[in-house]
Amino acid sequence: MDTQDFIAKYPKLLHLADAQSWPSIEEHGLLSAAEIVRRWQVPAREAQELLAKKRPEPVYLDHHELGRAVLRDQHPLREHLLAPALTGGMTVETWLRTLNSFVFFFTSQDRLRRLHSAYSDVPAVLLTIKTRSLVQGHEGRIRLAGMNTGYTGRRVKERGAETFLPIKRHTLKAPVQEVVVLDEVSDLSDHLISAELLTAPR
Repeated sequence: MDTQDFIAKYPKLLHLADAQSWPSIEEHGLLSAAEIVRRWQVPAREAQELLAKKRPEPVYLDHHELGRAVLRDQHPLREHLLAPALTGGMTVETWLRTLNSFVFFFTSQDRLRRLHSAYSDVPAVLLTIKTRSLVQGHEGRIRLAGMNTGYTGRRVKERGAETFLPIKRHTLKAPVQEVVVLDEVSDLSDHLISAELLTAPR
């Protein structure tokens, strides 16, 4: 896919964050789970549990200087269904580590609404991002996926090393569902269009 075609087709990207993590996001940018675990100096054994195994519940990490970070749960992922769908010798552990190495963005409101609905009791912050700006700053670390990579339903799509592709290796034949950036987007303010608080319904 030509980079300019990608930007034209998806001019804005969306990210939904737990509202409790917004102060640290505002200061440090968006960080992958792996980068949060590293910066928040999580002990090695606990880090292994957080990054190489499914998180059944959200995890709240507090740091005296960095503030609070929230690692979302991975409730929609069912390991027994995921394992046979992995290709190229990838294991569930390596797949989870792959997911945890990225910052995730949505390309559509529909996907975001479904995520927000699943966590509707938790106040959230909706971030709208300029795709062109993000690509200009981070294209070498951006990957595209044509599927919901953390979901395993009844019919699990195969996934592996080729699921996340650089922009120029992706094809327009299938819609891009996820845009990810390796490790971090520390310069978030350079790409941010808006940050909207979505409160939990009463």
